Amino acid sequence: MAEPAEVVPHDSSVEPPVPRIAAAVDLVASNENSAEPGLLTRKAVAVLGWISRKNLNCSLCGCDEFFEPQAFPFVAALEHNWTLIRGEVAGLMMR
Repeated sequence: MAEPAEVVPHDSSVEPPVPRIAAAVDLVASNENSAEPGLLTRKAVAVLGWISRKNLNCSLCGCDEFFEPQAFPFVAALEHNWTLIRGEVAGLMMR
């Protein structure tokens, strides 16, 4: 059986050191990147933005964050078999 730990009385006259708070001028972002993106990067970002807007505008399901389950016929089968699916996933995770 383990011995109980010795209780050390608290000395209120000894306070832990208070860390110095840095001034705002002392703080520098460690991941600051002052390099400007090149022409190829700017063009690629513009093309990706155009593709993203086209995907949202041309979606057959709309551009909402949430959709009604009735809009997708497979949702009822997933909801009905969720315990079977969870069991399959648990079996895969045990491997």
